[in-house]
Amino acid sequence: MILSCTSVDKLVSTIKTAISKEKPDCFIAIPSNCSLDLDNFRAQLKAEDISFVGAIYPFVFDQDDAYDDKILVKFYKFAHPPIFFDENCKGSSDLKILENDASNSLLLLSHATHPYLSNFLVDLFKKFGASKKVAGGCTIFEENKFGGNLFDADQIYNNYIVLIPLISKMQISLYHGWKEISGPYIVTKANGQTVEHLNWESANQVFAGAFPDLVGDDYNFSDLLNLAREFPFGMYKELGECIIRDPIQFTEKGITFLTEIPENTVLFILQGAKKSLFSASFKAVKESIDLDAKIEDHLIFNCTARKITLEEDYKEELKNMSEVSLGNMIEGVYGYGEIGTNPFGFLEINNRSCLSISYYK
Repeated sequence: MILSCTSVDKLVSTIKTAISKEKPDCFIAIPSNCSLDLDNFRAQLKAEDISFVGAIYPFVFDQDDAYDDKILVKFYKFAHPPIFFDENCKGSSDLKILENDASNSLLLLSHATHPYLSNFLVDLFKKFGASKKVAGGCTIFEENKFGGNLFDADQIYNNYIVLIPLISKMQISLYHGWKEISGPYIVTKANGQTVEHLNWESANQVFAGAFPDLVGDDYNFSDLLNLAREFPFGMYKELGECIIRDPIQFTEKGITFLTEIPENTVLFILQGAKKSLFSASFKAVKESIDLDAKIEDHLIFNCTARKITLEEDYKEELKNMSEVSLGNMIEGVYGYGEIGTNPFGFLEINNRSCLSISYYK
């Protein structure tokens, strides 16, 4: 449910009233610009013995609009307390607790630029394969007044990952709708999150050269970053849509992305159009709710970049998703990366995508 940031007393009272025996635990998403007194909020939830874990996002949304002054609360049953991992992923041995527990799925929330997120997903896949579906999204990564990206009753965590083990099962669907307009380009030199060479040439020059009518010879790094907001990169995937990667910085060294791009990766430059973006989110919601089982709840992780690209038309996307939801409430967050198990069981980090999750028994 979406709640206005009224007094902390009223918020906590509303949440306490809504809790059921079947779903006694809470996931709470708070916009980074929300006026909520988070320390007081956490303390009162703890005093009321309410089990919760929370994350900071740019916006939350429902079928009507996106909000930076309201919070999202979803109710689940945790198999056991969530597991937190710091920026070095210390505590990864705690994954053993998931091997024989009662959880059927894992909700994963991560700082968008966590240095070990990619490796962490590989470890998860090696340990569980397709036996536990995993889905979630990346939180705020900029500095914010709350001082972190995740929180629970004990503290506010910065640059952390959390795994929330759920009793419910998941049906996951993810699409983005961006189309290839240039490429292919081979990553011939990379260093972590920075691609230095494409096709054995400067990555910056290759990207600029793809737009001779938009970029002059005297371009600067700011010009390229602004262009990349409209034309992101996509990693080639043999089956299905490519995996989008968002540049976050252009420097003399090359193009830095939110997540690591290995050498020999094949990239394309992409462009999004309103029609194809709408079609992708519509398809994601439709496929996630296409179940014989009764849906208990529904949660969407949508990319902030989609909202920016669509401008005021983002409300139309929310409306379209609502129309195909078969009466299920459209609620979710706008974040900086969408994480999910693909149809072949592999875990992927995506950008500029719409991830739709349905929960069922």
